Parts: sequence; structure tokens; C-alpha cells
Amino acid sequence: MMIPVPRNGSEVTKEWLQNALEKSISDVDKVEVNKLEAEDQQESGYLSSIFRGEASIQNGTQKQIRTFIKVMPQSKVHLSLINTNFMDVTEVDSYNKLFPDLIKFEREHSKDGKSRFEAFLPECYAGGYLKDDPENRAYYLILANQAPEYQMRPFNDGLSYKEVQATLIGLAYFHAWTYCMKRIRKFDCFSKEYPFMSKFFNSFDSDPELVNFVNYNLDLFEQDLKGSPIEDHLEPIRKLRVGLGKKYADLINETPDFLIHGDIWGNNCMFSKNARMKIVDWQFTTNGNPFLDLGTIAFISMAPQETEVHVNDMLNVYFEAFTEVCTQCQVDMPWSHEIFMKQGLEQGLILCLMWSSTSYEFIFKYPSLKDRIQWVLKKAVANSPHFFK
Repeated sequence: MMIPVPRNGSEVTKEWLQNALEKSISDVDKVEVNKLEAEDQQESGYLSSIFRGEASIQNGTQKQIRTFIKVMPQSKVHLSLINTNFMDVTEVDSYNKLFPDLIKFEREHSKDGKSRFEAFLPECYAGGYLKDDPENRAYYLILANQAPEYQMRPFNDGLSYKEVQATLIGLAYFHAWTYCMKRIRKFDCFSKEYPFMSKFFNSFDSDPELVNFVNYNLDLFEQDLKGSPIEDHLEPIRKLRVGLGKKYADLINETPDFLIHGDIWGNNCMFSKNARMKIVDWQFTTNGNPFLDLGTIAFISMAPQETEVHVNDMLNVYFEAFTEVCTQCQVDMPWSHEIFMKQGLEQGLILCLMWSSTSYEFIFKYPSLKDRIQWVLKKAVANSPHFFK
């Protein structure tokens, strides 16, 4: 049964949520929505308007659930970004199609018949979209609200090493299981099997609004570098900007045998007190280079001096988790340990730099984040000087 897609926040009502939950939860006798609140727009997600709800579910017994609801944002700029790149479709269909396929595949091939990747996802109750009419695009996603058990860490604080480890393991499982699924099922390419994959990383040169957005962010980054301890790195950044869209796309597309999150950093992870974690906001999911995800978690989540200490350990944590999956599936690893350590560092730093500098307006307000990105720039130039010529 179809669930109506709310075209704006005013259509997200208790009655709508009740109807959606009744249609999406199997064997339910009755749903009663007790609470529904819109999150302040200043606090809402960058690419969505947020609502939080509470409901009683009756199906023989009664249980309480808390929901986290995402719908179209109000900002015209953000609406344009979604409309151009179909980010709403990517996230909804990742929950509706990709993740169930991947979880099923993992259960079929894991030793204990369980899915570890599933534990890193919030439960999804329902999701849908309207995409055919550009003037009336809309979407919704109803997830289990992970708070208060899971919390996002403050931007400026970053993550603990234990939290970084947990996230790298979750990412390694996601990357490795998709890699093995492609190998075992002999997929020609992920874009055929999952046509809703994000095209964002291939649109840096073709989407005028995105080009303006990227240039604005890079200008901010250059302004911050002036007068900084690494002001001499302005020239490498200016050289990186020349043909940046193609450089970014080429590096992302260099390894199409993996699916990646594409926007993973501390603000898209939630942690419990014992460092269990959930990965959220999958609007950029695509096939591409896993070192983007690795880099944006490993290299800007902690203070530079702590990152320096743990660089090799973090790469090894990821590699070991990836190896575990390939061993279970009897699939050859995509890299030797030596090649992985080299490429993980070099490409991880470059991709992290590209990602962070092109979304710098969310970073420059936070001094510790700025320090981390300047460290990434310095290390990227030192490790891959040829890339900045």
C-alpha cells in the first residue's frame, strides 16, 4: 500500500505518521502517535528538514518506538542540490533496496549467518519519493531515532581513537561486503544493479550551482590559509583547483569495485557510551574509491598530533576488517598490505583534502577542524607532490 509522500513539512502530521507506520510495520494491530515535533531549522540536517516522533505500536503486545523523519529541506539552494543529483532517491533506495540486498548477502556468506554491517545502520521503517516532476520533488525517510543511546559528537571535539576504530571497522565491512558481492554475483557494474547511486562526484564541472558552491568554499579555504603557519601551501591549493572536477571524478572512479558512503565524517556517525556506532546520511552513496571514506574518518577526526601517532594503526584496523570479509567469502583481496598502506595514505589524504576543502563553509567556524584540515593539506603535499603540479 502506498504511503503519501509529504511535499513539505506542513504535511508531516501525526495522522500521516500513524498511517505510514501502520502500512510499513508488519502484523500491527494499532499505531498511536503520541508526539511529533519539527526540529529547529537551524539545527536540521543540511539536506533535509527533520521531525522526531514517538508512537505506541500494538500487535499482541505494546511497545514504544521513537522515530527520526527526514523530508525535503526548505532552502532553495539545498533543494537545487538534491534535485540536480537525486540525493533523496539515493538515500531512500539505499535503505529500501541496497542495504537489504547487502545484509542478505552477508548472512548467506558469513560464518555465523549474521550481518555485522546491519548493526551499523539505524532501523528503517519506511521511505519514498516523488521524482518525476522537477517542480514537485519530495521524499521522506522514517528511521528509528537512535538518541539518546547514540549521540553525535560536537564538531570541534572530534572523535576518540576508539570511536575512529569502530567507524573504520564499519566502513571496512561495508566496502568489503560490496566488493565481495560484486565479485561473487559477477555484477558488471554497480550502476546497472543499483541505478540510484549518486552521480554527485561526476557533476563538479557540469552543474553550475555546484561549481559556484565549490569555488565559494575553496575561496574560504584560501582566505584561511593566508597568514596561517602553512601559508606557503596556498600555491599547491591553487594548482589543485585547476581541473579539480576531473581530478576528483578520476580519483573516485579509479576503483569502481566498491560502494562507498561518500560523506562520512564525525557528524554522520553516532556513538553509544561504549563506542558502538551507527552510520547515517547516505545521500552520497556511490561506487568509487574507498579511500575517500577512509580518509575523511582517519585524517580529520582527531587532533593532528594524535592522528600522527595512530596513522598506521588506523590503516591496519581497516585492512584487517576488510581481510576478514574476503577470507570468509574466499575472494582475493584487492590490494597487498604494502600497496594498501601506500595508497590508503596517499589517496586517503588527497581525497580527504578535496572533500573537506570543497565543503569548507561548514568547517571554518571550528578552530580544531581547521587545524586538522591544514594538517591534511600539509601531509597530502608531502606524500604526493606530483598531484599538486
